[in-house]
Amino acid sequence: VLVETGPPSAPTRRLRVRLESHAAISPWFGWATVGARGIESLARAAGLEPRKTIEAEGRWFAILERPR
Repeated sequence: VLVETGPPSAPTRRLRVRLESHAAISPWFGWATVGARGIESLARAAGLEPRKTIEAEGRWFAILERPR
């Protein structure tokens, strides 16, 4: 699984968001933002293993895999 994270110094935050378009507005739902350092513990809690963190053009990503 490839996930986009915040930079390593970004905190983990929980918030409520909704999607809006010119045609509709969704109900509010839970969302989270996670920094690159915070992804390890969350990935393991979800049964995934963090394999690599990558920075590309100012954006941060983590590669997570199921344990073998």
